[in-house]
Amino acid sequence: PSIIATLKLCWLSSVVVGGCREGGVRADAFVNGGLLPDKVRGKKLAGGRSYVHLCDFYATFCGLAGVDPTDSAAERLGLPPVDSMDMWPLFSGENLTSPR
Repeated sequence: PSIIATLKLCWLSSVVVGGCREGGVRADAFVNGGLLPDKVRGKKLAGGRSYVHLCDFYATFCGLAGVDPTDSAAERLGLPPVDSMDMWPLFSGENLTSPR
């Protein structure tokens, strides 16, 4: 189904039966590359301790590049802060739970 049809179904199910209230879609993903420590290669993160949002990749990539993810210009204009968390400690095995 199209994304519009999916959204309509989600809205309808939330009105009728109380479903789709998470505000998102869960999807499998993987992290790969030479920076990934051997101890976590081939490991699976699962359950409530491993939540990662798409926007978290922004802060994670900024952290790996040594760049501050803060948007100072937006902050000066009174806009909300960047909603992104550095997930590298979770991906690298340094932490076993997501900060989310």
